[in-house]
Amino acid sequence: MSNPTKIYGVAIPVGARVVLEEILLASGVYSCKVTSFARTPEDQARVMWENCSAELPSTLRVLYKDSVHRQRSLYKAPGQAVVDVYAAHRTLSREACIAKMLEKILEVGPAKVSLHCAPAEGPVWVVDVGPSSIPYTQRVKFCATAKADPRVSKFLEPPADPAYHLEILKEPTHV
Repeated sequence: MSNPTKIYGVAIPVGARVVLEEILLASGVYSCKVTSFARTPEDQARVMWENCSAELPSTLRVLYKDSVHRQRSLYKAPGQAVVDVYAAHRTLSREACIAKMLEKILEVGPAKVSLHCAPAEGPVWVVDVGPSSIPYTQRVKFCATAKADPRVSKFLEPPADPAYHLEILKEPTHV
């Protein structure tokens, strides 16, 4: 029997794909778009610059002053330090500001900024799924299924994170 799910976008390893497919099937969702997986430090600097410089959606304006404050809320201290570099250098050109952010990422350690930058041999796969790729009527079920899966060590969803962020254990614990 063929698998009825379709995962498109950024390629992910087979082990992560199997877990995501099972979550999709259990929640009645048959396709999703992976928007991010592993990142180089350069990619991380670019993504953080884009998120810091983006217009804050009106739905989040009641929670955050601006995109910089929103980004600070998503990260622990090392990532916040990178956001602070953006805030201090936002008037520079895009390229110059990203270069300063990259310097800070390399200084504090890429994997400390984001697990998207963790070495390939790390304990988890970090997968972001675009919220718009999950049907509105299935989002609650998708989130509940992902949160309940013991192979998912961490799950974030909007508004806490712009994407559905899954940290999938490479060697799942057995319940």
